[in-house]
Amino acid sequence: MKFTAIDLNTWKRGEIFRHFINDVRNVIAITAEVDVTPMHILCRTRGLRFYPVYLYVISRAVNRQEALRMGWDADGNPGICDTVSPSYVVFHPEDEQITRLVTPFCDDFDAFYAAVIQTMEQNKDLRGFGFVPVRPNLFDASIVPWLSYQSLTLNVFDSGTYLAPVITAGKYTERDGRLYMPLSIQIHHAAADGWHVSRFYADVQQEIDQLEQRC
Repeated sequence: MKFTAIDLNTWKRGEIFRHFINDVRNVIAITAEVDVTPMHILCRTRGLRFYPVYLYVISRAVNRQEALRMGWDADGNPGICDTVSPSYVVFHPEDEQITRLVTPFCDDFDAFYAAVIQTMEQNKDLRGFGFVPVRPNLFDASIVPWLSYQSLTLNVFDSGTYLAPVITAGKYTERDGRLYMPLSIQIHHAAADGWHVSRFYADVQQEIDQLEQRC
């Protein structure tokens, strides 16, 4: 992972970044629907698990934008990672516990899918968060497959400087022969504006629509 520190004095978003870190710390939280029909068809025809495919799609979309790859180094300097990987939650219905895992992202669909399945299998008896390595090259991902919702807000009670996106999906529902899934993203306003979030949703939809070409 390559981390490039930002010089806020010369960076084009330096003034905006300082404002939302020093003056008015706030987070953008938006939920919108994406059409997951092509992804569902792919999973059904190829016998794939939905969650790893979902992680691949959102990882591709997140890595398209520098605004979604921001973090802090060990010295407290903001910067941009060349690649970020999903730190994702796995639910265990047998004891209603969760595990947070990380699978390094790679652009090759088959390789990433296999790596996620392997990570889950190797850590199926692990509970909690001990497996998660040191940031900043991670973003948060989860899914709530039991509930179709219209809005979601997950508050991060840190110092107010958490820059990585937090992405959550809900249960997809059928409408007019298509499957629509609520997808939520929360991200610090210092890192991204509404334009970046809107582009994220467009990128996710494009990744879904073109997924079969990458498999």
